[in-house]
Amino acid sequence: MRGERGYTLVEIVVAVMLTAIMVASMMSLVLSSKRGSVKSDHRMIANEASRQLAAMLKGYVTADSAQSTIAGPASTTAGAASWKLPGDSSAYALTCGAHVVNNATSGILPLWFAAAPYNATISYIVSNCGAGLPPRVDVTLNWTEP
Repeated sequence: MRGERGYTLVEIVVAVMLTAIMVASMMSLVLSSKRGSVKSDHRMIANEASRQLAAMLKGYVTADSAQSTIAGPASTTAGAASWKLPGDSSAYALTCGAHVVNNATSGILPLWFAAAPYNATISYIVSNCGAGLPPRVDVTLNWTEP
């Protein structure tokens, strides 16, 4: 028996354990990379939605909200004044304070991102009003990572 060639049971068990440890660590790396990629995609969508909202609000900065005879940026009828974002309850999109954007009417967020399980919402706060300064707009987008 001593002269036979081959591997002992201990050597095989050690080799299998080392292989299992390497495979498990590789799988952990792949899964965490996948999760990070998905989160990165969500951040990219959030950045794009924020930019889109900021671009929409640029049309409101140059206009006088008191001029009710001029069609606003959100107007769909010629000559009709609409100086608020679709779904916003305030009279003017840049009224000081917090504004929640209704995604169903604005279409800023992708529908799958605004629905469960993410339940993404986009809002903005207008500050720095008055004193001849341009309004400051801070956009916030919240969602739940499943």
